[in-house]
Amino acid sequence: MSSTTKMKKRNLVRMPLHERIADDLRNELQALDEGVKISTEPELAERYGVSVPTLRIAMTILVHEGIVIRKHGSGSYIAPKKIQNEPVVSSNRRVVGVPIFLDHFAEPCATDYWLRFYHFLFSSMEEHGIAFRMLPVRPPEEMHSAEFSQFIQSPEAAALLLSNHLPQSFLDAAKSKNVPCFGIFGTAENLIVSTGLNYTSMTATALDYFQRKGRQRVGMIAWAPNEIQTLSVGLNNESPHVDTFKQCAQERGLASKNCWICSDLHPKNKGAGWSALREIWSASSLKPDAIFVSDSGLLPGVLEAARELRIRIPEDILVLSQSNSPESYQIPANITKLEYHLSDFCDPLIEGIRRTLNGENLESGAVVEVSGSLIEADSDLDTAPRPLQTEISSGGR
Repeated sequence: MSSTTKMKKRNLVRMPLHERIADDLRNELQALDEGVKISTEPELAERYGVSVPTLRIAMTILVHEGIVIRKHGSGSYIAPKKIQNEPVVSSNRRVVGVPIFLDHFAEPCATDYWLRFYHFLFSSMEEHGIAFRMLPVRPPEEMHSAEFSQFIQSPEAAALLLSNHLPQSFLDAAKSKNVPCFGIFGTAENLIVSTGLNYTSMTATALDYFQRKGRQRVGMIAWAPNEIQTLSVGLNNESPHVDTFKQCAQERGLASKNCWICSDLHPKNKGAGWSALREIWSASSLKPDAIFVSDSGLLPGVLEAARELRIRIPEDILVLSQSNSPESYQIPANITKLEYHLSDFCDPLIEGIRRTLNGENLESGAVVEVSGSLIEADSDLDTAPRPLQTEISSGGR
């Protein structure tokens, strides 16, 4: 009963990666006796050729289906049959619903941010004894979730944790059922607690750093804004604030041409950072001498393109990248980081949810904005500023 199972990798059908793995594991595990210890998550991740956060999302699905139980410090086991045959949740309104936007986990994808975020969030919720249920949300062209609709009408719905990629209709539906709502990267009204990035502060920090290092021509590489009406309003509705970047550059007397800013990238483009830097570098004879990479998921591609183009970092171009810890890869020592930890987002949400579950009637509107901390590179060089040509202005190509 205690031996580790040996599971084969199957040819999986086309669906989000974590669901394919969960489906394959479900077929394997349901045939095993209760109490059998399952291979560790790193072992299964290696077997399926995926990251540990991806594998953990799949395993979390099986935990909530009652097929698997986790024992802290010991591992994961086949659940007793009586647990597998019982409803996953009770009817005492103690379960938190977490709509999962499936597009975040579809292949290909240039960033594993959301996998790491949900991995961290779910682990933290488990540590605090908070029961939760993942509610799959279909891609933007459909933008619906039968699981979400069923959940908000059920007596076990204690709260919802909504991401800013969801349309306003999700929040409206939840409020119509008096389900308390919390927001991930969203600042809409009626959220009890919401967390997000303060891009204005982060942009100012990045440009102040460039200016202090004597750089005068600044560019930015960023993801494209959402094209649907989401829970984000105000500053967080832009991603990550091209207008703010230009304004901050102008206020500091820094040149920022449109062709030095690439902000139409989509996470499904695995070569997004690579293509962005190549586009910027070929757009004008005058090159930027500093680049703000607004997401660390773009950084590997940026660095690869720099190597191919023989761009020296930091001599030719100073790179500063946003970084969310814990990262899935080691950011090189010659890259300055604007770093925040995933706990900066998760801890305020979990604290608010915990208090709500304990019966406190919290008022809506608490917003936690994270700005990150500047961690300077080990080998930055204070190279002399390049001559600034008179025809360059903030804006035009």
